[in-house]
Formats: sequence, structure tokens, C-alpha cells
Amino acid sequence: MLFFGRTLLAEEESPLDLVVLADIIPTLVIELPYATPNNITGKTLYYPGFKARLRRGVALELKAAQETLLPMGYRLKVWDAWRPMSAQKALYAVISDPRYVAEPGEAAMHNRGVAVDVTLVDAEGRELTMPTGFDVMTREAHYHYRGKDPVIAKNLALLQKVMKENGFYACRTEWWHFFSRKWRAYPIMDIE
Repeated sequence: MLFFGRTLLAEEESPLDLVVLADIIPTLVIELPYATPNNITGKTLYYPGFKARLRRGVALELKAAQETLLPMGYRLKVWDAWRPMSAQKALYAVISDPRYVAEPGEAAMHNRGVAVDVTLVDAEGRELTMPTGFDVMTREAHYHYRGKDPVIAKNLALLQKVMKENGFYACRTEWWHFFSRKWRAYPIMDIE
């Protein structure tokens, strides 16, 4: 693994490490649509080992969110986490609207390993009803739900509350996108 121009040894542990979420939070439901052709590009994008990853410090924040939800009978489902630069470039080539996909570079939270796209599922892994599906780039997908369905409003409020209480900011244009408040401590990285 290449990390800021040096090789990381497996024995080294730092909050900057990029870790596999399933290893840190085995109760997560993980679905990586960008690692399949079933996404907005229509192509399979490169995700090493088809694994969801985050920086260790951020993964621990996500773990705390998951542990908050478990006693309530809910879990998190991860659609995206750390994103390789090649995937960011492919997404930006299809959607070059910075409200939804950051231009590859310093603003790309997924490339830093500090952003996660999540929804709520029940104990059996069934998705709860939310304002839209994943990667629906419309006003309905914005953070502030303005619909009239009280079930959707309740589900979204719970997701937002739990993520906020565990160290995450929300994206205003995507209800599913959250990033660590500590994002500035994590530079962009890529795996070769």
C-alpha cells in the first residue's frame, strides 16, 4: 500500500491508516455499487479487493454510530467510503456538478477516507424508507427533507442525529453523505 510516498507496514497503527470497515465493524451491511456496473457511470470502478475502507479514526467514529443504532434494532448500510482517485475521476467525468461529485483534488472527502455514504437498515438488513434512493441527484435528496411522509422524516432524523452525535457533518445535497468533523487532519491518499 502506498501512503504519502512511503510504505505502511501492517504492524504500524495510526488514526491515518486506511482500514477495512468489515474488520472494524462486522455488523455493518456493505454494498459498494461503484465497485459494480450498477451505478451512475454504468461501469465497474476500481475498489481494491471490493472492500469498503475508511481512515482508522473515522472508522471508529462510524463504529460508535453503529453501536448507538444496534440496541434500537437498526444498523448502517454502507454504499461508499474511501474512494480511489481513479473512481473519483470516473464519477466526475459523468457528473461534473460539484454539488454531487467533488472535482478530484483537495475537496474530495471520499479520497481522504473521511466520508461515508450510508443509510439505515433494520436488524435483518432491509433498508428503511428514505427520501430517495442512493445517488438520486435531485432536490428531494437534499439533507433537509421537505416531504409529508412522517416515516421518512423520522428515519432521516434518526440517521442524521446518530451520525452527528458520533462526529460527522452532513452534506446538504445528499442525505446519505456524511464526513468526519476531523477531515482536515486526513490528506488525500490512493492505493496503487
